[in-house]
Amino acid sequence: ALALGLGLLSLACVGFAPPNRPPLRSAPAVRRPATEPPAGAEGGEDPDPQDPASYPRMSDRDVAEYIDSLTMDDLKTSDEPPWDDLPEMEPLDDQPFTAEEEAKIKSGEWLPEWFGDWDGRDEPLDAPWRREAEGIIRDAVAMLDGAPLVVTDVFWDLAKLRVTVDRADDDDAQGAVTAEDTSRATRSIVAELDEVDPRLRILDRFDLEVTSPGAVADGVLATQRAFDAFKGFDVLVDTDNPISGVGRTLEGKLVEKTPTELHINKKGDIVRIPWHLVLQVRLPPALEETASGGVKGGGKKKKNNNKGR
Repeated sequence: ALALGLGLLSLACVGFAPPNRPPLRSAPAVRRPATEPPAGAEGGEDPDPQDPASYPRMSDRDVAEYIDSLTMDDLKTSDEPPWDDLPEMEPLDDQPFTAEEEAKIKSGEWLPEWFGDWDGRDEPLDAPWRREAEGIIRDAVAMLDGAPLVVTDVFWDLAKLRVTVDRADDDDAQGAVTAEDTSRATRSIVAELDEVDPRLRILDRFDLEVTSPGAVADGVLATQRAFDAFKGFDVLVDTDNPISGVGRTLEGKLVEKTPTELHINKKGDIVRIPWHLVLQVRLPPALEETASGGVKGGGKKKKNNNKGR
């Protein structure tokens, strides 16, 4: 009987909590203000910056409830910004263009200061305004006095227009294109484009770069002419990753290069690579000899510096 009594007494002291479960503890009392700011935030004794313990202890729920309880009048107590002096916001016009302006836009006669998310720079390479601009550029270079030059490539980037000029086929005796030649070509192109810029907005939307063919690494596609010539061929695309800093190389068949993207066919799937992430596009070693023997490059830099990126 004595042993049975001691055993019952032991169970009463230990309790019947299941094994491996921590003992229950009562939650501490939490102060949850409704509309009053936290203690020390307004009125009362200010907390000591050197003593963290002097600041009021608040939970995330305390802070959330306090913020939810604030009204516009509470926010207006601050002197910055001057709430009462802010101008009234006007509603957006649902029809920003008149019927006459819309007719001019559809016909290509006029473009507003803003036109789509990309300001029209994402339109296809065969867009009428691009083709018209290319014709003006070729004529501007052809009319130059002195050693004759020709435009061998026009490369449209999202924010850059690169024009490659070279000696005419029958003027090899003049040697390579010089800096003075590209300067003359630039001045002539700018003068001609400036006359139509209110309508085409080439100089307004693109940085003009006039260059000579230059030296390009074997197998690297650097001109629009090269991209067109090697459509359907296998290519290697070296890409950049601005977040991790470690890029990778994608392999597939070249489909097309647009002003904003590079399209390749990877085992039947079309992969669209943003152009600003493309470091370079090159041919596999087996095709490098074909590239070096046929199509000239135009000097694409390793990094693209696009506007508004």
